[in-house]
Amino acid sequence: MDFSTFFAAFQHEDSIVLLVFMLLSFLIGFVLAWIMWGGRARRAEQEVARLRKAHSQLQDTLTDLTEQLELKDADLARAMREADEAREQLEALGLEKGELEAENLILRQRLEKQQATIRSLEQTLEDLNDQIVGLKTKNRQLTEQIEREEVASNLLAEMQSSHQALINRLAELEHRFRELDEKNRELSERLVQMVGGDALPGAAAESAAVAPEPVVADVPPEVAQARQHVIQAVREKLPKVAEGQQDDLTLIRGIGPFIERKLNELGIFTYEQLAALDDELIEQLTVAIEFFPGRIKRDDWVGQARRLSTIKKENPGALSAEALFPDNPEDLTIIEGIGPKIAGLLKENGIRTWEDLAAAPVERLRHILEQAGGIFRQHDPTTWPMQAQLAVKRNWSKLKEYQDYLVGGKEPTGHEE
Repeated sequence: MDFSTFFAAFQHEDSIVLLVFMLLSFLIGFVLAWIMWGGRARRAEQEVARLRKAHSQLQDTLTDLTEQLELKDADLARAMREADEAREQLEALGLEKGELEAENLILRQRLEKQQATIRSLEQTLEDLNDQIVGLKTKNRQLTEQIEREEVASNLLAEMQSSHQALINRLAELEHRFRELDEKNRELSERLVQMVGGDALPGAAAESAAVAPEPVVADVPPEVAQARQHVIQAVREKLPKVAEGQQDDLTLIRGIGPFIERKLNELGIFTYEQLAALDDELIEQLTVAIEFFPGRIKRDDWVGQARRLSTIKKENPGALSAEALFPDNPEDLTIIEGIGPKIAGLLKENGIRTWEDLAAAPVERLRHILEQAGGIFRQHDPTTWPMQAQLAVKRNWSKLKEYQDYLVGGKEPTGHEE
């Protein structure tokens, strides 16, 4: 194409204006298209970032729910094993009761025969008494009959004694049967509560003068081995427990009635014993009671037990939940779910005291954790302001009760204990 000829055709003024207008229109259209494309691209990038954030949150939620489901499955399996064992004991006692009832029936039949014999002998004795005056020659025969009567009387006394002993044994068996039935009903209620999620926080602990009888159940080999290790260490390393001496271990944060019972089964009854735990024994104890790894150190059982032991020696009447919480408004680690690293992170973001934490919105706390990234994003701060409010009010008893109810600083799913 000859461009000299092409441009020669645009010598007229109108042609040049038209050409300039077309060029301007093309440039304006190109700029508008570029702006529209850039806006759509930014919106698409924002949408991708939002979807990635939502995906991460869903992954964290899935991880938490999976852990909670595994814990509930383990609790349900233990409860079902306990219920099966109780049912087997009931069946064994039922068989024993049936055997005793059959034995009792046989003894009753023998007793009735002996009583019939006694009645016959008594009738013979009456006849002999009527003839004794005129029948002296039969005196020897009468004496022999009297001796037989004494033998029969002795036999009757023995039978009555055996019958009474059998009645007492049946009464004892019925008492044991009622106790076992009550235990089975309690286990059934616990099983229903675990399945239905009706357990309530802050259940009151029942005190006992001796260790409760451990529940016989199949446990993993590592748990059984850890229990034997702890029992041996309790005998050899920890302070001895005097007869009748037992402390209320539920005063320690993180220990409820169920955990206290497990500790008692291993021979741990006092604050002095818990205060003497070392790192190796704490790890074994965590496995033995099937507890959350690291929870004993995080809740500082040893430090709490040491403080309670001192108070018990100096002023036993002052033992209470208040003794467990240091009265330092800047100590954020008393909040269930907050460790030293999270406490430092919160202070870097201006949350330095209990009052600051009580006033902080949950969304702000979540934002701080998400910005920190890593393992911090896995923590749920929903209950932290409520715990901080109780700390500000120095309502230590209520705070401990609430923390015993929480699991890792979070409300248990389905109100699980």
